[in-house]
Amino acid sequence: MNSPRLLQRGRYKYFVKYDVCIFFYDNNNVNKAYYIWGVILSGIVLIMTLFLNICNLRKLTNKSNKRIRNLSGRADLHLAIYTAILTIGLIWLNVYYTIRSIGVFLNNNFIYQSMLPHFGWILDIIVFGSVWSLFLISTKIRRSYIKFYKNLLHL
Repeated sequence: MNSPRLLQRGRYKYFVKYDVCIFFYDNNNVNKAYYIWGVILSGIVLIMTLFLNICNLRKLTNKSNKRIRNLSGRADLHLAIYTAILTIGLIWLNVYYTIRSIGVFLNNNFIYQSMLPHFGWILDIIVFGSVWSLFLISTKIRRSYIKFYKNLLHL
């Protein structure tokens, strides 16, 4: 995603708006290319996740297909919940990048600035949401995590 920075010269401009420090390149071509790559990459990941989620839901609804014998019905359900949480987060991430890209193309700093403080939590869902959903879904992972920190505190 940082390839536009390598192709054209530009420096960050920092300013504070809505109690958030926002960076923006002084060369608008770098901004445009940066957010085009953001929309493309998040769109590719979104399409792949939707495909995997649909495949998993088809497997859940079609129980006559017994190719994978190691997974129980409960594990399949947990995987479906996990992929659904990740898919929802990726849809919001793609909307986030698209709206910020529109703001860059229109040279409208208000659209660009308002997306970060109001929708910055989308990045938190992508980064931390999948991990926490695994902790909430899988009892084995949750117990091993708690056991690890109990042993760490007793040292």
